[in-house]
Amino acid sequence: VSLVRFDGTNWPSTTSPLKDITPSVTGITTIYYSSLTVGTNEVLFVAVDGSGRKLFRAPLDGSAIATQVTLPTVDGVAAEIQTPLTVSADGLVFAALGRGSASAKEDVIVIKNGVATNISQIADNLHSVGTAFLDSLNPRVALSANGTYVAYAATSGATNSSKAWVAKTDGTGATELSTTANFVRSPSTASIDNFGSFHFFGDDELLFVAGTSSTKADLFRYKVSTGALSNLTQSGTTTAAPWGGGTLEFDGGWSNSAGTRLFYLVGSSTAMNIISVATATFTKTDITTGLLLNSESNLDRIIRGDSTTGNVWFHAPKAGASPARDAVYTFNQNTGTAALEIATISGTTAMTMEGLDVSPDGTKTLFVIPQSSNVNLIFWTGTT
Repeated sequence: VSLVRFDGTNWPSTTSPLKDITPSVTGITTIYYSSLTVGTNEVLFVAVDGSGRKLFRAPLDGSAIATQVTLPTVDGVAAEIQTPLTVSADGLVFAALGRGSASAKEDVIVIKNGVATNISQIADNLHSVGTAFLDSLNPRVALSANGTYVAYAATSGATNSSKAWVAKTDGTGATELSTTANFVRSPSTASIDNFGSFHFFGDDELLFVAGTSSTKADLFRYKVSTGALSNLTQSGTTTAAPWGGGTLEFDGGWSNSAGTRLFYLVGSSTAMNIISVATATFTKTDITTGLLLNSESNLDRIIRGDSTTGNVWFHAPKAGASPARDAVYTFNQNTGTAALEIATISGTTAMTMEGLDVSPDGTKTLFVIPQSSNVNLIFWTGTT
């Protein structure tokens, strides 16, 4: 593991912009690149030696190599950190799942200033940790902006039903959100046992998706200071669908880098579209209509973005196109305006796109259309 300086200077007392911070531990065989998580002052990562996974931390100023973090116990043994990790918006508090001796036993581990604490200790299965952007579209553990609170979902191995919790990161003040009385939806007696896509905004507002496994999912808002929980997508009638059309995707959702807008997929399983939710007003905007996106993971593979400008490009099947064909679309995540179609390939045969990239100057997109006999066609088009 190395630190790299991009300011054109070398590390003190060296002739290189690279600084090796690999821990001096005998027997390390693997370092999980997916575990590299950078905070304000330090980087955390997971490495494996002969006795299992270990968590390490190193300062970003290059003053020391990585050292091991002592982990609490889960199910009676030292926790093995699962990847990826997540970090609070201020970059000072980290969280991850810690697995015990049995693969079914996991708890939420919070790391502050190198001290790791087991804050859940519920001996249940927990869903994988993720961040609130496109590198992970399935966040089931989220930290508030200054790391005061953590929200997470847990699944009981015995009943396979889920629960949702908000707790302080010191392990106190845990509040279960998943009691039936907390939810406003129809039917009122429905068992809400699926939770996902946790996103904190500041330290007092939490948005997450919840519902039953057999019916539609809704978007909920929880205010930590008051304990108020509201359903943003249903008024409690049996006919109302989230946002007026389709099912909200459980394992979806990401935010722009400023945290001012959330994005979700909504629709049927094979004809989903993108919606935006403004986090200041909790109002919704349609980003796309008439597309045939089929899963959040599919969107993860085809989307490209610019974190500075907020522009995003992706390709997707067009609904009603005959023959079937894809098109390239673009929208701005900061403004939440409707997506603009910028490239459609015409012809008399079905065409699907593979791969998508954007030129370094942000003026051109590149995509590939596979042909028969191992021949591919490559196209450039403008990004606007």
